[in-house]
Amino acid sequence: FAIHNDSIMVKKGYWKWLSVFAAGSEVRGVSLRGLKYPLQEAVLTNTYPIGVSNEFVSSSAVVTAAQGTLGLIGMDSAGSAVRKGTGFCLKV
Repeated sequence: FAIHNDSIMVKKGYWKWLSVFAAGSEVRGVSLRGLKYPLQEAVLTNTYPIGVSNEFVSSSAVVTAAQGTLGLIGMDSAGSAVRKGTGFCLKV
């Protein structure tokens, strides 16, 4: 799924990792909280994916994309991607 100029809370549930990607050329103001490698007001580009395979360190994470569209993919410990209807995220 994706967010555009927004913030969401992502529940860990049975997911182990969360990856975030710039859906366009860049996303500004990217912040990640509740993950092993937090970011604060970072710029992500589609040529340098620094948001891959970030591990949950709490029961939820907050993801913000201030300007642009950010793609998100949750993975479980077996490497399976998030499935529709799993209650993966909540609006902040």
